[in-house]
Amino acid sequence: MSTLLDGLTDKDLLITDIGVRVLKPLCNYLNEKNSPPTLIKLFGSIDGVIKKVNFPVLEVAAIDKFIDMDMQALFQASGFELTEGEKIIIGDATWRLEYILLLAYAARKANLVFTSKDQLLKDMAIALNNIDGDKDIFIGNQYMFAFNKNENILKLTYLYQIPPSLQSDHDNLPSRSSFFF
Repeated sequence: MSTLLDGLTDKDLLITDIGVRVLKPLCNYLNEKNSPPTLIKLFGSIDGVIKKVNFPVLEVAAIDKFIDMDMQALFQASGFELTEGEKIIIGDATWRLEYILLLAYAARKANLVFTSKDQLLKDMAIALNNIDGDKDIFIGNQYMFAFNKNENILKLTYLYQIPPSLQSDHDNLPSRSSFFF
């Protein structure tokens, strides 16, 4: 690892999309490095995983670290005693369940019965397209879905408005109210 990172300084950015197995030794290395680069981490959470951070980190993560009531109920039902850090790590991975929950929802609504793989795929495509955004929308914990011709028509886009106090006089940005239809 050091042969790859030795030339990086505090003027550099190190962008990673790695799991814990590689992240832990990387963070240990950066903790010991003089003038380490800024780490931009695109995957997972360092909460509860990395005990010491002596270098700048920008973490791309979920909107918040709040454990919703569904997840809290799941943790309690599991019977495992989990620390807050462990709950955050698990919570960061729950987005993977959204697609499974979507498929289960569509299958239940359409009363699908498994007869063969090919038939299931055909029936599932119809069931998903019945979640059309007019009569039905699937709202998961992180994503929303409605389909037209096998494509999700609900896109997640966030618009952040810079407060007027940070705008210069020549900026001509629309007001917040103009973004709502």
